[in-house]
Amino acid sequence: MPLFWLALSFLTTIPAKQIPYIPGGLGKSSTLFPLIGFIIGSLVLGSMWLTELVLADPIVALIGLLVWVLLTGGLHLDGLADCCDGLLGAAPADKRLDILKDPRTGSFAVIGLILALGLKGTAIYVILETGSSNWGWLPFLLAPVLARFLILPTAIQPQARPGGMGSDFATSITKQIIGMATILPLMLIATGFVIGEPAKTIAALIFAGLGTAWWSYLARTRIGGVTGDVYGAVVETSEILILLGFCITIY
Repeated sequence: MPLFWLALSFLTTIPAKQIPYIPGGLGKSSTLFPLIGFIIGSLVLGSMWLTELVLADPIVALIGLLVWVLLTGGLHLDGLADCCDGLLGAAPADKRLDILKDPRTGSFAVIGLILALGLKGTAIYVILETGSSNWGWLPFLLAPVLARFLILPTAIQPQARPGGMGSDFATSITKQIIGMATILPLMLIATGFVIGEPAKTIAALIFAGLGTAWWSYLARTRIGGVTGDVYGAVVETSEILILLGFCITIY
């Protein structure tokens, strides 16, 4: 339970019991990151199911997006914005880490956030419009669950700041933790096949994998390794790409 409260308080704005410092605790709690994603997805789904009774789908999609952002406190969006400025913008290699730490927001960050929120909101709307009762709920659970699992394989790569919080987090992640963390994502992936949507499920997995690999590659080549901001960019990008995977039209 201490690790659950630690993961919940770190990844969400949901009120959680305050846990005293546990050496390597955040890394150990990462086995529960997919479960926290499941809680986020369930609350987003619940908010949309309730509002869908009285509101049109475009408004329901915006409410779902708003709840999604509020539940995470913009944590991952902040990482995405920093990565857009630090990894995508034109800057000397030795300045990129300083840009990632800079609290000011640059033009690349603004553009990245607008595109991210626009794509996510649009994907939510498309799924609400086209998704059947058979599978329409799945992407809203798979996206937050799988995206938070993908933090783990990202974190075990070389660290750009060996002494940073991201490094402390990564050093506590073991093969056993990663193995346990795969259980919930695999269950949801299997559900996608069982309910008759293997193509959309596979597309979502491929898109998420490519997005994660892309950010990891940029981080390794431009700043020498990953940081906490890269974890946030991976989560946001993966969520968007998983939703988009369920938007594709398969004839």
